[in-house]
Amino acid sequence: MLTSSALWAQNIDYLAKAKEFLNQGDCERAEYAYQDYKKSHPAGNGEVEQRIKECKQHYCPSTLSDFEGNNYRTVRIGNQCWMSENLRTVYDRNDKKLNENIVFSPGGDKSNVRQYGYLYNWNTAMKICPNGWHLPDSDEWRQLISGCETIGELAGGARGTWIESSGKTDYKKGYPGDYSYANRNKTGFNALPAGSYSWCDCEPPWNYQPIGYAACFWTANEDEEMSEGYDDFFSIAYYVYFPHEQKSNIGFMYSSIAMKHDYFSVRCVKD
Repeated sequence: MLTSSALWAQNIDYLAKAKEFLNQGDCERAEYAYQDYKKSHPAGNGEVEQRIKECKQHYCPSTLSDFEGNNYRTVRIGNQCWMSENLRTVYDRNDKKLNENIVFSPGGDKSNVRQYGYLYNWNTAMKICPNGWHLPDSDEWRQLISGCETIGELAGGARGTWIESSGKTDYKKGYPGDYSYANRNKTGFNALPAGSYSWCDCEPPWNYQPIGYAACFWTANEDEEMSEGYDDFFSIAYYVYFPHEQKSNIGFMYSSIAMKHDYFSVRCVKD
């Protein structure tokens, strides 16, 4: 004899439930309901299967956790799902703790990590995003930028986070330090100027770029032309730079070459 709970379960229209969850954008619960539907309908439903597949491709969870247990806010921008905070873990995606000399605190001060994340070299950046997420390539960065009128739509942080314009030159509205800009951080990307830790042919050879001036982010791309003739240590990667004052391209983030052993911020994008 069937129990009352079993009889209740028989009366549930799991296919309708799956569609209802899909309409709500709840891919996970839609999948569960659909699997229950298939128990009594092995042939399945092609329309719902396709919708679940598309839902998963475009699903953006509200938070993301790394292997260390740090939680990060996320944001959907266009059809991409981005972390809206800089990565701040010292463990790679295989749960292996990183060597302390390949992770640096912004400005050389560990108290800055909670807000600005850590700075990583390129090789570390390539293996540190949690499973299901990856270091974005140049095309993904360009896609992010393409929907923005000014760079200020990506820049976050309370007043004073970014160095404000000196007012000595004529700037367009919407640069990162323009706190009166109405669409500032409109995307929710919340870019923060964590600076960088870079090598230069100077004394001392390693220098921190101060917090407040620029947000430098690694991409997954290498510059093969610039790397030719050098070993891996001197290979070049692209990075994305947020200047607080620049006379040209003020409305855009732009990429430039950088040595892989330099240290920049990391943002991950969903697979």
